[in-house]
Amino acid sequence: MESTIEYVYEQMLNRNVVVLIAVSLAVTYGLWNRRGNLPPGPWGLPYFGLVPYLLLMDWLYGLQRHEALARVAGRYGKVFSFTAFGRVVVVLNDAEAIKEAYQRREMNDRPRMKVKNHSLGKGVAFASGDCWKEQRSFSIRTLESLGAGRPVHEEKIAQEARTVLDEIASHEGKPFDPKFPMLICVSNIISTLLFSIRHEYDDDKYKAFLDMIAEITHLMGTSGAIQSAPLIKHLPLDSKKRLAEFGTTECRYMIGIIKEHRKNLDPGNPKDFTDAYLGEILAKVQSGETESHISTENLPHTLIHLYSAGTENVSTTLRWGLMYMIAYPEVQARVQEELDRVVGPNRMPQLSDEAALPYTQATILELQRFSTVAPLGAAHVSTDEFNLYGYTIPARTPVIPNTWAIHYDPKVWKEPAKFNPERFLTESNSLKGADGIVSFSAGNRICIGRHLARMEMYLLFTHLLHRFNFRKVDGSPPLDFRGHGSFARVPDLYLLRATERHQEGES
Repeated sequence: MESTIEYVYEQMLNRNVVVLIAVSLAVTYGLWNRRGNLPPGPWGLPYFGLVPYLLLMDWLYGLQRHEALARVAGRYGKVFSFTAFGRVVVVLNDAEAIKEAYQRREMNDRPRMKVKNHSLGKGVAFASGDCWKEQRSFSIRTLESLGAGRPVHEEKIAQEARTVLDEIASHEGKPFDPKFPMLICVSNIISTLLFSIRHEYDDDKYKAFLDMIAEITHLMGTSGAIQSAPLIKHLPLDSKKRLAEFGTTECRYMIGIIKEHRKNLDPGNPKDFTDAYLGEILAKVQSGETESHISTENLPHTLIHLYSAGTENVSTTLRWGLMYMIAYPEVQARVQEELDRVVGPNRMPQLSDEAALPYTQATILELQRFSTVAPLGAAHVSTDEFNLYGYTIPARTPVIPNTWAIHYDPKVWKEPAKFNPERFLTESNSLKGADGIVSFSAGNRICIGRHLARMEMYLLFTHLLHRFNFRKVDGSPPLDFRGHGSFARVPDLYLLRATERHQEGES
């Protein structure tokens, strides 16, 4: 009897293997038949495509996905394609390719994410079609009316900058981790715009919330980025479950803020983005408009997207920036010399100083290039078939920008692995153009908050270096420039010392 059961089990197992092989071959055959005029690229294994290669590169050489895909780009060029889980994916590895592709009307949508997380497919960042258009248009218009990214907002940023400087000074030259000072500083700036809320730097509950936001961003890279692949929803991915749970918590947080705003809403005098959005909902209801996507359902998700994007990019760039300053003290000293000459010791840097600070501007551009905090940008998906550089991009094809490959392309940047702000300066010390920097993406879905982000980076970075000398902690481990993450690349833990410059007689 036992041998009979073993025989039946063996036959079933063999049949399952045969079915799996047959399905894999069928998928592969179908993809090869569809290849036609697709961009060139490796095809990898049946069904799984390039995924095993990416895993192998990580296991053998410690290469993260953006680095492994950059190697593929070195062979196939600025546009290539590969398969993953039975689906064709196109990767853009050139700044002009991103601009050319993403300005097309066929490239405005996001992939459909099969995750039980209400922030995906709604709001502004992950929405498509008319929902995305209306959310984006309203968000841009409202943020501009609130002064985001305009000179009128300078004092609010400078005020938060002064607060974080005092927080850093409280360490009295002792080693500290810059993670939460940078995170809370930047999140307070966007929170004030969105909700009229700011948090203290010793708020442990808020620190836990920020850690959760960072984990969501990480999971979007490990889980969310592959959710558009057919059949992937059947895989038991723990990260998918955690993403849904964290997303629910995040959504509840925003709903709580919205409820508080409703209590004291004055539609004619909005004090922040949430007030303005609620006022717009009310106006549309009163006018009888029923088809609008400016809705109670979309509001918490739009807030999530603006808050997360407005916190992560700038704070992470500044964390990398401080690491680079302690690794390259000669760059730090030259920025400080320029600040001392133009600004002097008796006031803080202002927007009006920016044009007279070319080396400082060049350093900030190099921070963006060298850190590349979003190595693999958010995927777009084609709504219709279109032609790109002579290749056919089929409808419903995910198209991903490899920002890392662009920022580290040796054909564009001399010695790309070297931190060198002078690459952005002419021989006469004037600032060059920065067309090769695509940190905020490009085209119709270019980052809504890019003007605010640039203003924050300039004011916060210059305030930090104007007041403090930053130094590596004696005897600490070597600094690791690789970091971790392909959707959001963050530095590993490091400590530094900050000492008051002008108390040291440096002015």
